[in-house]
Amino acid sequence: MKKITLAIVAIGTLVGTPALALPPPSATYNWTGFYFGANGGAASAQTSWQYFTVPGNAFISSTPEATSGGLAGGTVGFNYQFGPNMVGGLEADWDWAGLNQSNSCPNPAFSCQVKMGDLGTARARLGWASGPALIYVTGGAAWSNLTIQTVLGGVTTGTTAERVGYSFGGGVEWGFWNNWSLKLEYLHYDLGAGNFNVDAPASQYVRAEPSGDLFRLGLNWRFNLAGPSAMPLVTK
Repeated sequence: MKKITLAIVAIGTLVGTPALALPPPSATYNWTGFYFGANGGAASAQTSWQYFTVPGNAFISSTPEATSGGLAGGTVGFNYQFGPNMVGGLEADWDWAGLNQSNSCPNPAFSCQVKMGDLGTARARLGWASGPALIYVTGGAAWSNLTIQTVLGGVTTGTTAERVGYSFGGGVEWGFWNNWSLKLEYLHYDLGAGNFNVDAPASQYVRAEPSGDLFRLGLNWRFNLAGPSAMPLVTK
């Protein structure tokens, strides 16, 4: 929760600086249209563990250890501007993610590992626009193909599964030239708790819940459906 609060404060500070101060409303700029683009940034991840033993379902919790890594991918979406300042829309993205964790299991002879090779989201956005500047909040689904495994003496045993959870956050976006925009975005994601078989035969399993935060930059190109929206880089 502390990370989320700090991220919101950071975005608010950026928006409040003179360099990113919102310009006066402009009748010549409209955000309506489909768009696609690329994004990249950094993400953190940590996974809480509960290690169950069958029979009896007794469990031992393992202290989560955080890791961080890069991510990069693509974005598609649609904006609709209603009224002079309100913008709503839908956005989806998929990123390669290099987020791998390894820490000691409750049984220290084993190494507990999490491998997150990708991260996708599909979210609604709602924002306030003034000319080429847009501040927005966003929320929706998140998913990743996760591998939860244990390693003992070079022998790896685990399970790979698609996990679906939620994401939420916010950001700022700036339109420039004719159809281009640049955005800075923060998201928190949680992929929910799931059971993963580890150690063959399947006499033990881990209940794991990966979550984390990400910051990323995105560059988008929009198919403008509302006519010309060209804006100079500097407005008076």
